[in-house]
Amino acid sequence: MPSPMTMQRSRPLPLGRPEKALELASQAHRIDPQDRYAYDNLAGAYEALNRFDEAKSISEEAIAKKLDGAAVHFVLLDMAYMRDDRAAADQQLDAVKGTGIEPFLLFFNASWQSSLGKVKASRDFWQRSSQMAVILALKILAPVC
Repeated sequence: MPSPMTMQRSRPLPLGRPEKALELASQAHRIDPQDRYAYDNLAGAYEALNRFDEAKSISEEAIAKKLDGAAVHFVLLDMAYMRDDRAAADQQLDAVKGTGIEPFLLFFNASWQSSLGKVKASRDFWQRSSQMAVILALKILAPVC
C-alpha cells in the first residue's frame, strides 16, 4: 500500500496556497531526496512565492543530480523570461532537446516572442513546436502501429 506521503505527492499541490505547497514539497524532499517530483514541486513553490534565488538553486541542483522534471525547466524558463535573458532560455531549450518537454518549451518561447512583438521569431518557434509535437507523437505511436 502506498505511503501517505506518496499519496499526498500524487495529488496536485494546493493551488493558490504556495506556502502549503512549499511545506509539502519540502517534506517530500526530506523523506526522499532522490524524488524528482519533490524537486519539481519545490522549484514551483519557490517561484510562486517570488523566492527566485531558491527556485533557481533547487532547479540547478535537480539538473546536476539528473533528477530534473518538466517543472524545473519551466521554472528556469520563466525566470529567463522575467530577466529577458535569451541565452538562459536557449539553455533550457537545449537541455530538453528531443524530450517530450521540448514542444511545450518551444510553445512558451513562441508566446514570449509574440509578446515582445517579434512576429517572425514567434512563428519560427510555433513551427518548431508543432513539428516536434508531431515527431514525438510518431515515435510514441510507431510501436503500436
